Amino acid sequence: MSLILAAAAALAVCGCWPFHHSPSPQQQFLEAVNHGQAAQASQIWLHMNAEDRANLSHSQGIMPAMPADDVKKQIEDHDRKAMEGEPEMSDEQVETISPGTGGASLQDLPSYIGPSTPAPADSH
Repeated sequence: MSLILAAAAALAVCGCWPFHHSPSPQQQFLEAVNHGQAAQASQIWLHMNAEDRANLSHSQGIMPAMPADDVKKQIEDHDRKAMEGEPEMSDEQVETISPGTGGASLQDLPSYIGPSTPAPADSH
């Protein structure tokens, strides 16, 4: 019994407690990338071993952003609405965009470039 307590105390002191779950290197890498922290993502990638990189390529060690039950519920709601003919979004959720207001489009590009000038002739 004292051996078990000593082992548990040693694990707790060294920070290797089996119930302590820190994010996997794969999760840390993806969070850094998703937050636009390229330097941090690069450092995490450099410190990952070959097994961690292989796990990342197989989506192992990654926690989903949304629980599977929530995803299943959203899919069921979507399918139910599609069967009943309900719109995907309410009118309040739809943002209307008026073309030509609040910015330029590709059709306005020639006015920004100006008239084209002929290329200089080669004097060879």
